[in-house]
Amino acid sequence: MNIEKVIIHSLDESLRVLMLSESQINLVKTPEVEAYSEKFVKGLLKSTTSTHGKLTENSIYQTLINAPLNFVETSQKIAQSWFSTYTSRMEYPSLNCLIVQVEIEDVIWLALFEIESKSGYLKITENNPNLENKVIYNHAILPESFASVKAAWMLNLSTGEVCVRGNRDYKEIIQELVGCDLVANNKDSYKVVDSLVGYLSEVRDEETVKNSMKAKQIIQDNLELLEEISADALLNEVFGDFEEHEATMIETTLEYERVENPINLKELNRTSLAKKQRIKTESGIEIILPIDVLDVNDVLDIKTDESGRVSIELKNIGKIIE
Repeated sequence: MNIEKVIIHSLDESLRVLMLSESQINLVKTPEVEAYSEKFVKGLLKSTTSTHGKLTENSIYQTLINAPLNFVETSQKIAQSWFSTYTSRMEYPSLNCLIVQVEIEDVIWLALFEIESKSGYLKITENNPNLENKVIYNHAILPESFASVKAAWMLNLSTGEVCVRGNRDYKEIIQELVGCDLVANNKDSYKVVDSLVGYLSEVRDEETVKNSMKAKQIIQDNLELLEEISADALLNEVFGDFEEHEATMIETTLEYERVENPINLKELNRTSLAKKQRIKTESGIEIILPIDVLDVNDVLDIKTDESGRVSIELKNIGKIIE
């Protein structure tokens, strides 16, 4: 990976003005900016919440594919477009668009990271005839970790492939501004499956929690046997065969939610989704079961009586240590 160019554009809350840089950052004089940018690019590519897709035929960024790039001018247009979603509001925070041109395995990518400015205090040492340490308030401090990035996207300038990170609202904004179609990532695909497990359990008058745990147990049991499993196959393992109307509903839901790729089991197991089961009751009791280290059938028994009251029994759990 080689960070080639970096520029930052800002939207200032106090001045209520958009400040577009006229030149890129000199990475020779500020190597720490190169390391900062590389950390964000790696974070986007490795994040389990990142989603992939491609530019649509009508995307305004199709003109960048396999074409000469004026980095500064292009970055200004990208920042103006991104900030336009905020400037139409009465109030907005101080924001920055960190835009990076990066080469990865001989392919050039263009990346945008939305970074919110924070307030804080800086210690500055002036080495004058009399050494003096000062503390200065600053309202435009940039966060250090990638976890603070609320929205980001990267564009492959050869293929039009897009990598996106953000919550559902941000992803919708990116799809509209960039002009791209996104496929559900591994984590989102499983969330869709889990919601289908809940819906089908209710329709069939089965225990939702039991079936949700069953799906997670299937994943744990097959981690060493299978590399991936399709959403359909996982649902079949939980429920068996489906009626025609159920199969149609499943197909429609998966298509609408863009669940197109199989679920990678080891990648999913890096998250807590398939490793833990959270049970909450209306009485305020909360139980968290580590599915990855025990068989729930051996330790949990859920019963519902004729009046609908639910009882939960924990078995073979060892000593209570806290």
